[in-house]
Amino acid sequence: MDVNIVFYLPCSYYSILLLFHYFISSSYINNNYYYYN
Repeated sequence: MDVNIVFYLPCSYYSILLLFHYFISSSYINNNYYYYN
């Protein structure tokens, strides 16, 4: 059980971080797109 939690926490943290980075970069690209065009 401990090993499962220790394995699950970094994976969920990494996926949340990846999702957050995706939303930030996508909104940033949209802002640049509307700004330059």
